[in-house]
Amino acid sequence: MAQDRLVAATEAGLRGAPSLCVTAGDFRFGIPARIIEATIPARPVLPSPVEDGLWLARVEYDGARIPVVDTLALLGLGCFAPAREMACVLLRMGDGRRVALRIDAVLDMIRIAPGEVARMQGFQFGQDGLIGAMLPSSEPVLLLDTDVLAAHPELQRLAGLEERAQGFGQKDHLLPNADRKSHGGGEPHLIFMLGDGYHAVPLRQVTEIMSHEACSLIGLERCFGPYQAIPVLDLAAHLRLAPCTVPAFLLLVSDGVRTVGFPLQGLCAVERLTAKPVGKTGSAMGSVVLTNEGRTCSVLDLAGLIPSDI
Repeated sequence: MAQDRLVAATEAGLRGAPSLCVTAGDFRFGIPARIIEATIPARPVLPSPVEDGLWLARVEYDGARIPVVDTLALLGLGCFAPAREMACVLLRMGDGRRVALRIDAVLDMIRIAPGEVARMQGFQFGQDGLIGAMLPSSEPVLLLDTDVLAAHPELQRLAGLEERAQGFGQKDHLLPNADRKSHGGGEPHLIFMLGDGYHAVPLRQVTEIMSHEACSLIGLERCFGPYQAIPVLDLAAHLRLAPCTVPAFLLLVSDGVRTVGFPLQGLCAVERLTAKPVGKTGSAMGSVVLTNEGRTCSVLDLAGLIPSDI
């Protein structure tokens, strides 16, 4: 039996380490099995809290919300179309944090012997050296490099934003150590609900919070006389979120000269937090905070949304 086990181990070594063969767009990829924690069938996902070229959505798995990355954009091979349901491959990074790669389907688990692959010699296909080799066939399989995946700065950045899916004080180990230490520091932010997600605004921009029932909405032609008329902007429409059909509050924000109101569904808390830039530069949703509950919230520059002509 000892000899048979040795022979089996030798044969397995000659066949190479296992890789998961998946499809994404028009391509087939081989993802090393040793970095994969799980595959997630197509299911509804939550939207990304920021406008980011890689961060597509968040998928709920094992009591956590895990960022979903656009695999094609990561590899420099295009991008996925927006969708409300996604299939994913869940990767475990070197420090235990997790990030998901969006795929279309899982095809097979394959073992590839070193002599079967064609190395990328003299040129680079894709971005950042993530594609290390190719398995030649009628439908070639692009093989991702395990070490480059695990060390990729963008994947590490997004893996650090894994959050608890439910409850207070549960699964605190999902928060990175740096974020646990930052709670209680930083700048005060107002956390509020809008659409399907949670958002934050620096408290220094907030002038007042009013009950929506205490306000009277009037047409622009009546903005005169003894009234204190304040323009109301549809924040949900501006951010392309689900409409706020039954607002409960009106958040008044000032840029130092002008004041506008934003209808909100609900208020959550005021917390002192440190914002992290992750989205597009100059975007209204260009950074996030991790709250004491472990939620990932986009930080909105509401003062920057006030039109200059009002």
